[in-house]
Amino acid sequence: MGYEIGLGRLVRLNASLALAYQKPVFADDYVLCGLLDQFSRAFDSACATMRCVLADGWGVDDFPEGTTRELLSKALYNGLITDEKSWLSMLRLRSELPQIHVATLDNPSVSAVAARDILERYIPALAAFERDMREVVAGLPK
Repeated sequence: MGYEIGLGRLVRLNASLALAYQKPVFADDYVLCGLLDQFSRAFDSACATMRCVLADGWGVDDFPEGTTRELLSKALYNGLITDEKSWLSMLRLRSELPQIHVATLDNPSVSAVAARDILERYIPALAAFERDMREVVAGLPK
């Protein structure tokens, strides 16, 4: 099912993100940009997993076809996530990443702030979501 594929992608991306703690994120712009890109992919994969669990796994028929914000609201309502504030903050950062990449050329501290948030708040949140989704997906039909 789609939720198994989405979870598999999230697992691989989270493993990649976890390596950031061993890298010179703040000393190497290439590594910094890689962290921002991997976060973006992991967030998108987490959202895709939410969509699949809601629609395919749980048969939610009033499934949001619209924005990611609507998806997060539906995921919160159905108990897939519990910390709406963190997820909305991740969404905001995900939406701002193109501007952050451009701003980094003139002011590297812009991306450093984003990277600090990713390292301190969002990698742990995505890892917790992965653990939760492993349990949810294990209980869904194959």
